[in-house]
Amino acid sequence: MTAKYYAVLIWHLALLFVCFIADTISIAVYGSAAISAVTVAVVIFAFRMLVMAFEIPCMVRYGATTGINVEGSVVGILFMLAGIYALFGDISFFLQENVKEAIWDFLMSGNVIWILALLPYVSGVAYYISYRVSLKMYRKGAESYGQ
Repeated sequence: MTAKYYAVLIWHLALLFVCFIADTISIAVYGSAAISAVTVAVVIFAFRMLVMAFEIPCMVRYGATTGINVEGSVVGILFMLAGIYALFGDISFFLQENVKEAIWDFLMSGNVIWILALLPYVSGVAYYISYRVSLKMYRKGAESYGQ
């Protein structure tokens, strides 16, 4: 069980490292980056770790199919929330001339930046709690539950 959690963590850290290297090369070639790929990669890394914190215990307890369904459900719920915000929220930044800069300003506003800043910490705690729960289930024989 520990190896599974380490494998997922190492895989995601390797992807984060590749993004860091690509960002460093693009800054060296172009002089500066408008939006750092590392910032985006850290947010995606934290989001993926949060999703995996829910998916792995479900895979241990109910089997791989249910774990994958849980991941799809979490992503679907987030897309629904984004759609609801698109319907009823302030999306005036899409109507501006420089959309990329407007989206960046929206993300750096006080409404969103604190959520993005807390996301890595929340996902780290959730991943550790998920590990402890999965380990406890595995020791009780949960690997045979899904069969």
